[in-house]
Amino acid sequence: MQLRLLIALTLLLLTLAKPSFAFESEDQAYGYADTIEFKPTQNNRSLELDANRIQKFEAALDTLGIPKEDAPDFSNFIHANEVNEFEVRKNMPFIDPDKGIARYLSFSKGTLQLFRDFVRSITNLDYLEFETSLAADSPSIDSLNLIQRLKSVATQVRARNNLPLLGLKILIDPGHMGGNDWDHHTGKFVEFGGKKVSEGDLTLWTSLLTAKKLEDLGALVVVTRERQMSVSNQNPETFDITPHVNNYFYNSLDGWMAPYLEQPIDTIRKTIRNASEVGKAYTDTQRMQYFILGEDLEARSKMIDSFQPDITIDIHYDATKTDQIQSKTQSLEAFIPGAFLKAETGARKTKALALKHLLEVRRWNQTVDLADEVTSAMSKSLGIPRLDTPQAFTGIRVRDGVYTRNLYIARRAMSGLLIYLECLHYDHVQEHSRLANLDRSATYHQTEFKYPSRVDEVVSGIESGILNYFKNAKF
Repeated sequence: MQLRLLIALTLLLLTLAKPSFAFESEDQAYGYADTIEFKPTQNNRSLELDANRIQKFEAALDTLGIPKEDAPDFSNFIHANEVNEFEVRKNMPFIDPDKGIARYLSFSKGTLQLFRDFVRSITNLDYLEFETSLAADSPSIDSLNLIQRLKSVATQVRARNNLPLLGLKILIDPGHMGGNDWDHHTGKFVEFGGKKVSEGDLTLWTSLLTAKKLEDLGALVVVTRERQMSVSNQNPETFDITPHVNNYFYNSLDGWMAPYLEQPIDTIRKTIRNASEVGKAYTDTQRMQYFILGEDLEARSKMIDSFQPDITIDIHYDATKTDQIQSKTQSLEAFIPGAFLKAETGARKTKALALKHLLEVRRWNQTVDLADEVTSAMSKSLGIPRLDTPQAFTGIRVRDGVYTRNLYIARRAMSGLLIYLECLHYDHVQEHSRLANLDRSATYHQTEFKYPSRVDEVVSGIESGILNYFKNAKF
C-alpha cells in the first residue's frame, strides 16, 4: 500500500513539474489552445447539426458566472475586393490545416462570410460576424502599406547603402524571463553535470546582440526586455486573473466543453460546475500559468501593437527536459502565424484573428520568405540543419525550417512580418557545453553582460538572413 502511494505521488509530481517542452507548448499549458479535439457521442446527433450550440454554451458561461464574449473588432480588416479569392484559398491549408476555421466560413459567389457558429444553414444572420467581397482576378492588396515600406528598404539594401535598414522598424522579443526564480516557474533551463543553461538568458543575450547589429545597419529597434525579468509589470501573486479566466472558458467551446453541449440546457446547468476543467481554472498553479502564458505574453503583444513594427522577431531556443542532455536531435526552425486547429477556434476573437491572417495574403507570403531566408542563413552560420518533418508539434511545414503554428504572440501580431525562431537545441550535448561557457562580454544600452561565443553565430545568421530577404525579396 505504501509503495502504491509512493508511486502515485511520484506520478503526480511528474505531472505537475514544469519541463522545458520542445516546440514551446505555451498555449496548451495555458488553455488558450486546447488540443483535445471533441468527439460527439454516437447516440447523440452531431454538434455540427445543433442550432442551439451557442445558446447552450452561453448558458454554461452564465452558470459559471462568465460574461458573454464581446464581438471582435473588424474595423481594420480589408475592404471589398481587396484580396484575391484564389490566393486566400491557396493559403488556407497552412493557416487552417484541419478546417477548424472553415466551419465558420462561407465562400459563395465571390463573397466571404465569417459566422459566429458553424451551423450556417439553420442560423440567422444575427450570427454573421464579418462579410466582404473577394476579387476574382486582381492581385491582393496590402492593407497596411507594409509592402511599400519593405520595398523602400529593399532598394537601400540592394544599393549597398551605408545604413541599408534605415527606416525599418524591428521589435525583438526575448522569450521567457531568465534568472533562477523565473527559471523555476517556467522550467526553461537544462541543468546537467553541474552546468546550467537558461533559455531566458540565451534569448536575452541573443536579442541584445541582434538589436545592436540591426541598429548599426540603421534600423529602429525595440527589445521587449533588456534584463532577466518579465515584460509585464504586474505582480504574479496579485494581478487580476479575470480576463484570463474568461478567455480560458471562451476558448473551451470547441475544446473540453464541447461534449457537455450535447446535453439539454437544464442538464448543462446542473453538471458544468463539476467539470474538472472548471476547478483547474482557479488553482494557484493555473494562476501562475495565466501570468506566464497570458499576462506576460499579452504585455509583449501590446508592445507590438504600440510600436507597430515592420518585422517582429521572437527569439527562443529548444529543449526537451530540464535535467537531461541528448546527442541525436539538433535542428532549427521558424514558426509563423497559422495552424489554427479545430479545438482552438472556440473564441470569437480567435476566429477573427485567424481570418485576419488569412486575408492579409501579401503580408503572410512575405513572412514565409523572411522565415525561409533567416533559417537558411542561420543553418549555414551554425552548421546545423533546418527542420524538415511534415509536422512539428502543432506546426505545419510550409518549407524546410518554416512552419505555421498558433502561438499567442504569432496570432496577436498584426502590424508586420513575424518570425518565431527556435535557434537550436540547448539540451544537445555539444551545444550545452558550448552555451554554458560564458567566454565573451558585451554592452547594450548600458547593460553589460557575459555570453557564450556560440550566440554570435546565431546572431550572425539572423542578421544575414534579414539582409538576404531584402536582397532577394519579390513583392
